Amino acid sequence: MKSGIYQIMNKINYRMYIGSAVDFMGRWQDHKIALRKGIHHSILLQRAWNKYGEDCFEFSEIEFVDREELISKEQFYLDLLKPEYNICKIAGSCLGIIRSEETRRKIGNALKGKSNPMCNIDRDGINNPMYGRKHSNLTKAKMSVAKVGEKHPLYGKSLSEEHKAKISKANKGQIPWNKNCGIS
Repeated sequence: MKSGIYQIMNKINYRMYIGSAVDFMGRWQDHKIALRKGIHHSILLQRAWNKYGEDCFEFSEIEFVDREELISKEQFYLDLLKPEYNICKIAGSCLGIIRSEETRRKIGNALKGKSNPMCNIDRDGINNPMYGRKHSNLTKAKMSVAKVGEKHPLYGKSLSEEHKAKISKANKGQIPWNKNCGIS
């Protein structure tokens, strides 16, 4: 993995976004995923991406740098090139962003009860599309039937204590499937 400073350049108007990365290609993939979903942290880059399209943007490395120097070099290039799509003008922080009182309140409310603020999973299941809804009796009946007129073979049965112990032993030390957001 190569670490260093990169730019995302708009090939139409030559505006850019500057960033630092420990892994260039991984970071570029992260940007593309967020931009394609419409959830990129830089609203300016997101709007340009939406307007001009993916083909009008180019990712390139500016300089290879040791990990220890990433933030200072990124700041150097932010000051030198004055990129238009960067909202944060200070490398490694969000100090360039001024949030309104309403936005701060919304962020606080959104993060209340979260088990991990970086994930879209919370303790109450609020991000579950079925949260707060109840299944109709018809839907419940359909869910309990494997085939028309036939109940699922495990319907109404419980696991033995021995089986539960085996499952528990096999899962010790594992991250639960619903808590792993790909954050490393």
